[in-house]
Amino acid sequence: MRQGAAPQIADLAGGQITMGYTSVAAANLKILHAAAVKALSSPEMQQKLVEQGGIPSPGTPDAFRSLIVADSAKFAQIIKDVGIPMEG
Repeated sequence: MRQGAAPQIADLAGGQITMGYTSVAAANLKILHAAAVKALSSPEMQQKLVEQGGIPSPGTPDAFRSLIVADSAKFAQIIKDVGIPMEG
């Protein structure tokens, strides 16, 4: 998927890279999440993110967790397929 801010940049073999920004707090996580969703839902914040090449998509912690798991599996397969060695 090509980004609106940079349509000249091709995607990864028809796929996409998702980058997420998150904060984890042991206490008051629900309050923090609600505030983040409210901020990310504002037209001003969405415009700022789009200007930087982002796609605003506030969601739930479970949805973000699922995205991380899926992306990890996707990139692990790409690394395996192209033979990138692990360094320890």
